[in-house]
Amino acid sequence: MRAATIETLRPLLALTAIGLSVASAGCRSAAAETKVQKEAPAAKLDTETVAERTLPRFVTLTGTLTANQSADVAADVSGKIYRTYVERGTFVARGSALAIVDSRSLSLSKNEARAQAGAMKAQSTQAQGDCVRAKTLFHDGAVSQAEYERLSAQCESSDWSKQAAEARARLADKALSDSVIRAPFSGVVVERLVTQGEYVHPDTKVVSLSDIDTVRLELSVPESAVASMTEGRAVRFKVASFPDREFSGSLQYIGPALRRASRDLIVEAVADNADHVLRPGMFASAKIEVGTYQAPVVPASAVRDEESTRRVFVVKDGQLEERVVEIGDSSSEGVVVLHGVAAGERIAKAINGDVRDGMRVQ
Repeated sequence: MRAATIETLRPLLALTAIGLSVASAGCRSAAAETKVQKEAPAAKLDTETVAERTLPRFVTLTGTLTANQSADVAADVSGKIYRTYVERGTFVARGSALAIVDSRSLSLSKNEARAQAGAMKAQSTQAQGDCVRAKTLFHDGAVSQAEYERLSAQCESSDWSKQAAEARARLADKALSDSVIRAPFSGVVVERLVTQGEYVHPDTKVVSLSDIDTVRLELSVPESAVASMTEGRAVRFKVASFPDREFSGSLQYIGPALRRASRDLIVEAVADNADHVLRPGMFASAKIEVGTYQAPVVPASAVRDEESTRRVFVVKDGQLEERVVEIGDSSSEGVVVLHGVAAGERIAKAINGDVRDGMRVQ
């Protein structure tokens, strides 16, 4: 019976031995593979020691561009618009004609005023001569005191009448000159407000004009940054229309008080706009340098950008350690790292898709 049992179990024992042999071989294979991986040569990467640099500190503000100066140019005379010379968007120099008022009646008024001034001048000259003769006769006793005083009063009155007539003549000259409505400064026509044949008065708005050779950037400064706002401080800003271009200006006008409701200060920077690409009303994002600070700077090639997450690889104990970092502004020297890497640490200078956490490096 015992012999039969052994014979029965012998196939099972053989199968067990084969399984143990296979398992042993598998363990030896896995151990060998692990050993090969551990013994893989260290990767050769270009590395760099992180340096700390002195960087400018900026306060970021938002604001709106306005024209350096704007005016609604008035007619300054009464009459019918005879002709207009500008349209919306026309650039004009100072003194250029914007429109002209029918000047025929003004020309007649000028001639009349000049004639009256000439007549009064002649009367005044005659009166002056009479006064000289009356004075001589009075001293000779030929005329009485009363007659002499009457003649003197007429002489003085005639002189005042002459001056009044000359003033009316000059006023008529001005009215005729004002019939040509001219630009008070160089600028661009924002809107023409009258048309040919329209009757205007001295206070009628004819053209809205803006000077945009230079523009003003009106900024709202929070109370915490007010102490840093000084005249002449440099301002750099961008507008949505030109996202790849940075403009520059300087602070020129600083408000005397904070606004009560918002607790902010209004300041104005002035920027050159000779090419007229900046337009009043544009929204701008500005930076004003208010000091300096120390921070680590790394090459842009050392930062892996994955959507909203930035990573760098630090060399530690011969291996790469992946770190999530918070970065600041970029500069000509590299990318500013606010958190995640310290000065003096060594990082992979240029990374690619093969670089990974835990990789051995030389």
